[in-house]
Amino acid sequence: MNKEVERIRVERELRSMVEERLFGDGPWSPDDPKVNRAISDKLSALGLQHVEPVTGAVHTTELGRELNVDTLMLFTGLHEPYEVPDCLVPLITQAEANELRERFDNGERPEEVLPPLLRQLWRKHYQAKH
Repeated sequence: MNKEVERIRVERELRSMVEERLFGDGPWSPDDPKVNRAISDKLSALGLQHVEPVTGAVHTTELGRELNVDTLMLFTGLHEPYEVPDCLVPLITQAEANELRERFDNGERPEEVLPPLLRQLWRKHYQAKH
């Protein structure tokens, strides 16, 4: 299979994973190590990341960087929810990120606040492109 065809296949698979988590019936952020491990294993199998066997350190591959896997994983609920606002700054303003953190500090649950925002950002930045 040629490189471009494989890249397109992997990109579709990645987008499908994100959309399943973001729009599917399950919880957005499951806090389930088995689910997190399965997704990490899938990303490795797709060639998007490499996990160091000894240290467990995760490295994004060249293909992963091309497909922006680190940003796309924000949409899956696998990041620590309190880290997400700062990571979203390429898609939202710093002021909006600060407002989100303030809402969390005031007792709103990230697991309730983030999914609607992430769905909106997905539609705006990713869904329209493909």
